[in-house]
Amino acid sequence: MNENFSGGLESLQIDDYDDSFFEILMKIDEVARFLNVSEKTIRRLAIRGEIPTTRIRKSYRFIRSDIVRWAKSGGTSENRK
Repeated sequence: MNENFSGGLESLQIDDYDDSFFEILMKIDEVARFLNVSEKTIRRLAIRGEIPTTRIRKSYRFIRSDIVRWAKSGGTSENRK
């Protein structure tokens, strides 16, 4: 470790970041456990565009706050195909 390193976490200012900086990405298995449904259900919803998701390479990732908002809205998506 470089002892001359200046900065680091102590130099971060919380006001420098918006809420999206702190978003938590979830995998299919984590969303399934979170919503108490099967992984197959989450995968199917993602493929159909019925749940908010993003792709990172070939994998689906879910932003936890989007999933909470989606679930509270009754599981409806504005991005339905």
